[in-house]
Amino acid sequence: MQFTKLSEQLGAEVTGIDLHKALSPEQARELRAALDTYQVLVFRDQNLDDRAQVEFSRAFGPLEIFPHAAINREDYPEVMEVADVADTSKYVSTALLWHSDGSFKSVPAYITMLRAEIAAPDGDTCFCDIAAGYDALPDVKKKQLDGLEVIHDLAHSRSLMPNIAPMSEEDKKRVPPVKHPLLRVHSGNGRKTLYLGNHAREIVGMDMAHGQALLRELTDWTTQERFVIRHQWRNGDLVMWDNRGTMHRAAPYDYTRHRRVLRRTEVSGTAA
Repeated sequence: MQFTKLSEQLGAEVTGIDLHKALSPEQARELRAALDTYQVLVFRDQNLDDRAQVEFSRAFGPLEIFPHAAINREDYPEVMEVADVADTSKYVSTALLWHSDGSFKSVPAYITMLRAEIAAPDGDTCFCDIAAGYDALPDVKKKQLDGLEVIHDLAHSRSLMPNIAPMSEEDKKRVPPVKHPLLRVHSGNGRKTLYLGNHAREIVGMDMAHGQALLRELTDWTTQERFVIRHQWRNGDLVMWDNRGTMHRAAPYDYTRHRRVLRRTEVSGTAA
């Protein structure tokens, strides 16, 4: 395999591998190490189907079954269909906001994989390097953030999009708010990261207005252009990213004119 950097901060395109073939243990280890280093890996022109994507994804750990059964693939429930086809009522619209997958869970997601079945003009996905964002903060700001904890809440992120119905009380009980440290250490590369995103509701011990203002300030800081790459999808692409060190969002595009269909799998995290 060869890895070509996509920017100084983040991302690499991977060549010299056919994802239709089962990964050897050595290849899986090499890709895990590359993910620790580059955080986002791009595989062009692979043209996988659901079965091949699931088999490739399982090489990195157990897969999540998404709770939104209506958008899961019938034969492979581990695969979520991310489809924007002139429908503004879809849950996926929250993807327009910067987030880290599964931060509303006590054990967040490890890796997310997304493949393009139908790419759309300008329907890109943006990624930011939150470790680089933290490194660039002034030392005085880093000291202010040390020890802070944040409540992450799926009901909060859903409330940010006016076209999405509020969560039911039953769903709120099934997915209750969780608490995470604002500063974390990436278990793969040892770098300090900020843990932010649209699920972040409030900072523990800080009044709501001031806490949300600080979260917005840090999100704006870490999503500056110098920390961001933008992936322009082509049919057949597969992109995998490490949720421990990145945030991502879908770029807005004219979904009333263009179909955009992606398939998503998610590797479960671990308590460690």
